[in-house]
Amino acid sequence: MGKVYLIGAGPGDPELLTVKAARLLEQATIVLHDSLVSREVLQIIPRSAEIIDVGKRCGQKLLTQDEINALLVSYAASREAVIRLKGGDPVVFGRAGEEIEALRRAGVAFEIVPGITAALGAAAVAGISLTDRRAASQIVITTYSRGSDSALADPDVYKRQDRFYNLVKHHFYDNASLFRVLPGFVAQFGISAYPAVNKVWEPAVIKDDPVTQSNLRGYLTFATGGPNTRTTQMFINLVDNKRLDSMGFAAFGQVTDGMKVVDMFYDQYGEGAPSGGGPDQDQIQKQGKPYLDKGWPKLDYIKTTTIISPTQTPPAKPAAGAKTSAPAAPKPQ
Repeated sequence: MGKVYLIGAGPGDPELLTVKAARLLEQATIVLHDSLVSREVLQIIPRSAEIIDVGKRCGQKLLTQDEINALLVSYAASREAVIRLKGGDPVVFGRAGEEIEALRRAGVAFEIVPGITAALGAAAVAGISLTDRRAASQIVITTYSRGSDSALADPDVYKRQDRFYNLVKHHFYDNASLFRVLPGFVAQFGISAYPAVNKVWEPAVIKDDPVTQSNLRGYLTFATGGPNTRTTQMFINLVDNKRLDSMGFAAFGQVTDGMKVVDMFYDQYGEGAPSGGGPDQDQIQKQGKPYLDKGWPKLDYIKTTTIISPTQTPPAKPAAGAKTSAPAAPKPQ
């Protein structure tokens, strides 16, 4: 497990970065940054580094806070150093408290690298002493926003397509097994191979929405264990499962090429425990892929996932019997 650095980018001038912040940015291989980080500061980062904009601006959010928390843990599982870059100082109105809590829960080491908060930077530019003893005895920094529950504060961002896009883009499904494949029903996946990653994604629920597309063969649908419980698990309908429509399972995507590969997923382990001989989902969450490899070695798994634009040429199809990166599915309950 790597280490996450929460770095303050200051008010925008790269020369106002701390020496440590500048050094870490110059050596960075992956950076998740807010929208308020200046272009000049971002230019310090090597071109070879992976730079991810996770900013929130003018009511528009690329990712929810729960998703950002999960990404920090996910990348820490495979990278030696993960940079979380925030405008100003990282612990002043930067939601650092929520990210620190998520990192602690997952057992991820972290370090805070302070920056100059905008309130102090603006006063310096204006030539104002904030604590002139003749006029001021205290400094008060406040904000109009106090939302703590992202599910309530950001209702418009919970879209199934957006969640799937972000999970694929950030390789959540890499090495994840198709742990529940039931002939004539569904192929299910969506539990990370890494227990720490599963744990941090638990609170990142997608709120329920109306069913507008039927669960036909080849369609992808998020699994659910009850109202407003969808997170990362999903399934591919192997047949027309229209009965799932009335149960609230809302399909959101379609396998347009490769259902022959999906039909070849290993399906002889049956239903999961305790009702069948397949793996226990709770134990997959807690123990990860080693648990599956030991007891159910023939399960197919997703090697990696990639976003392909309409203008790109899809990768070559895997040979029959090979492990595949085709989509998979979670458990309707």
